[in-house]
Amino acid sequence: MPDLGVLGAYLAGALAVYILLRWLRRPAGLLLAGAYRLVLGGLAIWALDALAHPIGLRVALNPASALTVGLLGIPGLALLLVLGGLA
Repeated sequence: MPDLGVLGAYLAGALAVYILLRWLRRPAGLLLAGAYRLVLGGLAIWALDALAHPIGLRVALNPASALTVGLLGIPGLALLLVLGGLA
């Protein structure tokens, strides 16, 4: 017959892991959403740069600009184009 102390320790450990995973689920989801937006922003800048390069417009692809486009969308692309034209 199993020792009740060991069984209780397993149950307490399983409960602790469950609570920890529930607690970390929201920050992990936010981190994944940010990474998703970063990748989409980078792809949008890459596509814009490929299309605009023949007419002389350049858009720098770096994490800050990719996150700007990922968060703002089309207005973020326009912002980068305007800021690139000012420089």
